[in-house]
Amino acid sequence: MTDKKRLTLTGTNIPEEIYDKLAQLGNERRLTPYIVHLIEKEAMMDKLIASLPSLLSKMDNIEDQLSTINGKLDNVNVVSAPEAREEKKPAPEEMEIIEEIKLGEIGVSDEIESELDEEITTDYDW
Repeated sequence: MTDKKRLTLTGTNIPEEIYDKLAQLGNERRLTPYIVHLIEKEAMMDKLIASLPSLLSKMDNIEDQLSTINGKLDNVNVVSAPEAREEKKPAPEEMEIIEEIKLGEIGVSDEIESELDEEITTDYDW
């Protein structure tokens, strides 16, 4: 590993607000990690910018595919969901049966009769 020497900055070439920020970080002994972070961030941004043309090309390809699909769907008759769910109205003779069923009475009894066989001879497969 090579010896790393100290680097110096000329303060006269740095704007005042940036110099104050760097001086504050230097006094707090955080200047080196800050500069390393900036350089790493710049490298990452350069990679992202370099990948943008590829991304744009892929997006154009997807847009072309969607246009093709939309063109094919324009030629297809599609039944919308509300039309498909229309309820069928019963015929008049069915309405009479429904009315007869509604006219019945339900009888409720307080007396319950039952019995239990002690021996069950049939084997049921439940």
